[in-house]
Amino acid sequence: TRVQYAARLSALQELKQLLAQPPLRSRNPDRDRSVFLARSGLGRSEQPTLKEVARVYKVTRERVRQVEARWLESLALRTRMPAGLDYS
Repeated sequence: TRVQYAARLSALQELKQLLAQPPLRSRNPDRDRSVFLARSGLGRSEQPTLKEVARVYKVTRERVRQVEARWLESLALRTRMPAGLDYS
């Protein structure tokens, strides 16, 4: 229905805005963003494994896991913080 479509569109726009911001405490936000997006599998039918992403970015599986965890934590914090505040 139109209401469901509008809700999904709104959620996707909000996610896009959140992903545009670097995660909190990131030394290399562009690379971390790329690793996170690759690991999340957004726009793909399947989520790639830690090993697959690690091979592409020439890092360890543990490093991919850490980047993913940091991004998820950062996204969770940003969705809970009051509008207009920026803790980064």
